[in-house]
This record gives sequence, structure tokens and C-alpha cells, in this order.
Amino acid sequence: MLDCIDHHLNSLEQLNHRLVILEKRLEVQSHLSQLLAHAQTLEEAIEGALKLFCKGFDWRFGEYWSRSEIGEQLQRQHFWILPGLQVEVDQQETIAEFSCGEGLPGQI
Repeated sequence: MLDCIDHHLNSLEQLNHRLVILEKRLEVQSHLSQLLAHAQTLEEAIEGALKLFCKGFDWRFGEYWSRSEIGEQLQRQHFWILPGLQVEVDQQETIAEFSCGEGLPGQI
């Protein structure tokens, strides 16, 4: 009998966890819609979305990468770090770049 109760409690906890995740996704989706509706530029939208995703999904760090104009390299365009988190990031004015097959970003 106790095993059956434990099984049902475990199932309820799993369902509750899934519900929390779905609520978080809906909240992020709603905020993203508002952000995109009010962003004046693509850059503003990207920076805001990156921050929103990181905060909304409890990520401590996030990056936005895009193809170079000639399309042969990936370039890190934006990044967001949880305030107070000590992470080594190349914050120089030069943009981090990877060619196809180079580094983790270049392999994706």
C-alpha cells in the first residue's frame, strides 16, 4: 500500500515539475512577444531576447552567434552573464570568430 502511495506521490511531483517548466516557457514566450513588439532595432531585440532566455530559464551565461557576411565563419555577436558571476569571456572589441570545424561553435 505504501509503495502505491509513494508511486502516486512521485508521479504528482513529476507532473508538478513539468507544469512549472511549461509555465516558465509560457512566461518567457509572453515576455518575448512584448520585447519583439517594442524593439526598435534587430540588435535591441537580440540583446533583449538573450537576456530574457538566460534569466527565464535560469541560465548563468548565454551567447548569440551568427554567420559572417561572407558566410564562412561564425561570429559571437552578443553575450550575457549573470551579474556577479565570474566567467572568463573574451570581452575585447574584436569579435570571437570560428571557421567551419574550428572549436565547438564551428562544429555545430
